[in-house]
Amino acid sequence: KKRKNSLSQSSTMKGPLPSLSKPGTFRNWIRPGGPFPPEAGRYHLYVSYTCPFASRCLVVRNMKGLQDAVPVHSVYPIMKDNNKPHEPPSKGWVFTTHWLDPDLDAGIGSTSSSGGGVDSGSGDGGSGVATPDYRDPLYNCQTVRELYEIADPEYTGPRYTVPVLWDAQSKTIVNNESSEISQMLIEQFDGLAKQQETPQRVFELRPPHLVERIDSLNAWLHDRINTGVYKVGFATQQQAYEEAYKSLFEAYDEMEERLSKSRYLLGAEVTEPDIRLFASAVRHDAAYYGAFKCNKRRIVDYPNLWAWTRDMYQLPGNVVRDTVKLRLIKYGYYRSSASTNPSGVVPLGPDVDFDSPHHRDTRQFP
Repeated sequence: KKRKNSLSQSSTMKGPLPSLSKPGTFRNWIRPGGPFPPEAGRYHLYVSYTCPFASRCLVVRNMKGLQDAVPVHSVYPIMKDNNKPHEPPSKGWVFTTHWLDPDLDAGIGSTSSSGGGVDSGSGDGGSGVATPDYRDPLYNCQTVRELYEIADPEYTGPRYTVPVLWDAQSKTIVNNESSEISQMLIEQFDGLAKQQETPQRVFELRPPHLVERIDSLNAWLHDRINTGVYKVGFATQQQAYEEAYKSLFEAYDEMEERLSKSRYLLGAEVTEPDIRLFASAVRHDAAYYGAFKCNKRRIVDYPNLWAWTRDMYQLPGNVVRDTVKLRLIKYGYYRSSASTNPSGVVPLGPDVDFDSPHHRDTRQFP
């Protein structure tokens, strides 16, 4: 049988969307003794800096010190038509510079060992300017769809999503479910982290005594915030929009209250839910507030949530900072979907200062 993706064909027109609440199609697992054992350099992570689901895998990779062990390849930030001539129109992730947007062309670029194309400007990780280069270095694919078809010639889509954890040895997709990729990077690559000249902060992310609470909060965040913004942004009826809007901001209010009581979501240390919430929060003011009509409040209007966002962004070693490319994020959301932004005009603002002091490291929490 041909593989079928669980999303409907109509969803293929919806801008820079990950798989949302639907699981990925490729669900293999990296583990010692299995067909996909952990090995440095064998697995490659394909991402989009637009996509929050892919970006949180980047954060995990950096926090676990796997920059050398797991190479990263970035797709072009704006979705483009990737259907074949006999197929209905659909958008997907692409690699080559054939699709370059003239407004985005200058100063956006290739990946580095820290996992990021670089872009100068407020709120963008990295430094300097790089030549645009969104190519697939392994097979010179032009689209992510082609990568899927190398892994499984009978894969029929309709969605060809990132992140993708690719096995270069067997030339196949290990996994395309962001939550599982993150968990594998956290738990299965011990011993492969690069050696630092100076000791770095240790991020355990899924300590055993918190796993049950982590998984519960992850599920809640996924439903209420991570996919909640998409439920608002792609609602096609007023009632559905208002219900999703109310649910989203009730969830943000809950996070504001929680973060008034502890530095991070589950206490004094960063855990996996912090990464999941950050991937949505850092995109809210620049993308969701305008493009998705999530405009009741900005993140900067929440004292605790905004300070926590800056705290996460400023974590040592640029482990989070290097994954945030606001210009790419804005172009991805405002240029990928005609349904949410028919004109394609990308806003110049907002000016967000992620480097302003957060004071959460010295604050006394109850």
